[in-house]
Amino acid sequence: MSDILSPIFPKKRKLHHVDSIKIPFDLMSLDDDCLLHLLAYFTALELIHLRGLCSRLDRLILRHRRNYVTFNFSSIPISELTSVRVHEILEFLGPVVKSLTINICCLNLEYFMGIEGRVKKFAELYSCIAQNCVKLESLTLEFLDLNSRTVKNLSLVVKKLKSFTLRQCQFGESFVSCFDDVKNLEELSILKNFSITYEFLTKVSNLKTLCIEDCKNSVFDEFDFTKVFKNNSTLKKLEIQNCKWLNDSLMNFITENVTEIQDLSISGFTDVKIHRISALQHLKRLKIDATNDKGVKSTDVESLLNGLNEENLEDFHFTTDNLCFKIDLVAKFVNLRQLSLIRCNKITDIQMKKLQKLTSLEVLSLEGTAFSQNSLLGLIDSLPRLYLLWMTNDKMSPKLNLEFFEELICLLKKTQDRSMEFAATYKMGQNREISQNILDLLEKNRKCLKFVVLVRVPCGSGMCH
Repeated sequence: MSDILSPIFPKKRKLHHVDSIKIPFDLMSLDDDCLLHLLAYFTALELIHLRGLCSRLDRLILRHRRNYVTFNFSSIPISELTSVRVHEILEFLGPVVKSLTINICCLNLEYFMGIEGRVKKFAELYSCIAQNCVKLESLTLEFLDLNSRTVKNLSLVVKKLKSFTLRQCQFGESFVSCFDDVKNLEELSILKNFSITYEFLTKVSNLKTLCIEDCKNSVFDEFDFTKVFKNNSTLKKLEIQNCKWLNDSLMNFITENVTEIQDLSISGFTDVKIHRISALQHLKRLKIDATNDKGVKSTDVESLLNGLNEENLEDFHFTTDNLCFKIDLVAKFVNLRQLSLIRCNKITDIQMKKLQKLTSLEVLSLEGTAFSQNSLLGLIDSLPRLYLLWMTNDKMSPKLNLEFFEELICLLKKTQDRSMEFAATYKMGQNREISQNILDLLEKNRKCLKFVVLVRVPCGSGMCH
């Protein structure tokens, strides 16, 4: 394939003008299916430069363009992006694209042209999106400064959206006007944004999904979020991650007024009585990270587990030490497909055995959880649908030695066509402890067991994979 493509683009991948591109005869002698397969290897910008060579290739490019229902500008090398080329891409993909992601890379070196220059370029960019992306339903903006001089053009785009995501953006009170004419918006995500206000949320109503993550500003503590949830009682999915304004009073309001929630995820809260969540009887997915809330009591966890709807819950993630002695209550959710028991370092083998009742379980995470080798193998043997297991290789977990993998592979082979992915997190340097004998065994049996090693390395003040 490289021989075929080399006459078009040299190895350095420099862009060429149309008049300098030469298509070899043997390339155009291929049938349409082969050419369409080759076009999949070209970026949107390269496809634009291929147009005009012949009518047949133009027709195939337009046919291939239908695949660009979703487009992210980060898929184009930053060195090839200028405002002119960004506009060319939007004009080319506009008729088909439904989901678009834009970030600061769209300005390339023009980012250093000064504030006035950036504002003008982004105003033109939003105007271009409004004019060309007629089918656009989802927009993600990343690392952008949304000020009063670009809001007018952006509002032309936002009013047609069904899904809107803001990631690490900065915006002030003028941003509220973007939502004046919004009627179709169903999903809104505000992720890791700083120096912003929440006033615009009062303009949004009848959302189905609302995600707010890591947004830090002292103004938030004074904002009345009850207005937001009163206008969006139709929510099906709610995520509030690492936001200190989530308190017990607000959680009580949510559980009493937004009763149709099926997917709830909360973390970073303080003084929230989590048993209130059991009032949401339509929950299918529940994720609670109570690491930072020392006020979560064992009795509160027990009340939560006793009150949740056993038939509906399919996905349960809980990070707290207080779950260790409530495993018997977890085991009653027989329809669970995914379960995460993170940092349950006081769990016993007897308690682990109770999880064998969860025969519908497909994904299990036991990071930072203590259990023995026999307990783990017995659990895997009793869960016939389990295809993904995630654990941490530390002092509390069973030793991942040759004997363990031999027993695991033997166990999997007992059932015809059974296979599983086993992911283990190691501290940096620990992964070197995996012997060559283990690697040879895994290679020989990779059809039934795929072993994934994740290395945890220092990242700032914490650790990351």
